[in-house]
Amino acid sequence: MNRTIVFVIFIAAGIASLRTADALHSSKLVECGTETVALFDGVKSPDGRYAVGWTIRPKSKDAKPVDWSAWGNQQHPGFEFLSCYEFGRENDPYEISDCFVDLQQKKMLILPSDWSYWPHKNHGSFDAAWYPASGKLKYALLQNQARFSTANLWLVVVDENGMHQVDLAPRLETPVMQFVKNKKVTDPHHYAISYPLHGTTWGVPGDVSDVSFKGSSAVIAFGAEIPKSMDAPVILGTVTVSLPDGAVGRVTGTR
Repeated sequence: MNRTIVFVIFIAAGIASLRTADALHSSKLVECGTETVALFDGVKSPDGRYAVGWTIRPKSKDAKPVDWSAWGNQQHPGFEFLSCYEFGRENDPYEISDCFVDLQQKKMLILPSDWSYWPHKNHGSFDAAWYPASGKLKYALLQNQARFSTANLWLVVVDENGMHQVDLAPRLETPVMQFVKNKKVTDPHHYAISYPLHGTTWGVPGDVSDVSFKGSSAVIAFGAEIPKSMDAPVILGTVTVSLPDGAVGRVTGTR
């Protein structure tokens, strides 16, 4: 079952974050050069310039080109459109990629992933946090959540040279897992880690704090648990990363 996310805009001390209830759906297409991107409804920066979406491409030489002209002929675009293509498995002829889009310049940045998010994906969700609340966007954090853990946590940097991304999830795994091991829990390697941007995600209690941007750093909450376990303790904490390089700093426990 997909998680329903409540739409909230939070602004305090220069911090901005956006949650959306509509990332389950895509209804608008945008052309970025030779590429077509379907935008996630509601996942847009506070200034309206940047958005997040997905595109599908042939992966096999024998696959036919994607027919985007069929998009407007369907009652439920996105869901019905994707049902016409085989994707998601190693030998499937098509592949989906999530994208960060500059709507003004009509440019896109591919967000690399082994398991991208798409509309109506089972056991998945997508979330975004933006900084700052007003003026020129500098940073975005984008969470691609799988069933029990965060598959990708992209840090997108927008500067005078364009748009750049780094996936923080792989570089956060080692220090956070070491923190879990230091708690002397049983079977630490069975723990799955999530980085909820807005306080709750699959299996993580709601007392996890929202992500916060503070000057040249971001403080990101994490929750570690053994999926479906009723006995293993949930480990909660925060990890600080520097901006814009995403270097990992202090890991602190909150429970």
